[in-house]
Amino acid sequence: SDHILISYNTQEDLPELARLQGREYFHFFGQDWQYAKDRQMNDWWVAAGSATIGLGNITGESGTVNLKVNGLGQPGGCVLNLYGPDSRKIGESINLAPVLFGKWCSRTFRLIPALHRSLLKFFPPRGRSKLSCLFMP
Repeated sequence: SDHILISYNTQEDLPELARLQGREYFHFFGQDWQYAKDRQMNDWWVAAGSATIGLGNITGESGTVNLKVNGLGQPGGCVLNLYGPDSRKIGESINLAPVLFGKWCSRTFRLIPALHRSLLKFFPPRGRSKLSCLFMP
């Protein structure tokens, strides 16, 4: 049926927004990210310390997805881990080198139909206490 969704784009709204837009998967930035605009009015998500990005699958079936991570990192880079709904790490850690702006990594994995449960977690490199990552949505 036709309906209008009025939304603040909260995590709870994202599955319905994805359905309305004809998408099968969605992502969201965890509470440890901050939204910012640069001088050219580009949108960025900025993290200091460890940070998470949630992934959702609304298809009702497991699907193979190709995860692409683009961003801008601090000198020293950072570490990316992927966790499943059971909080177990999927695959090896990915060391993300510092880049100006560009593709950090690409990985294919199975995303099961669980909402808000699979997480990307970014960590500072060993020996560093802070992480700074910038993502353009």
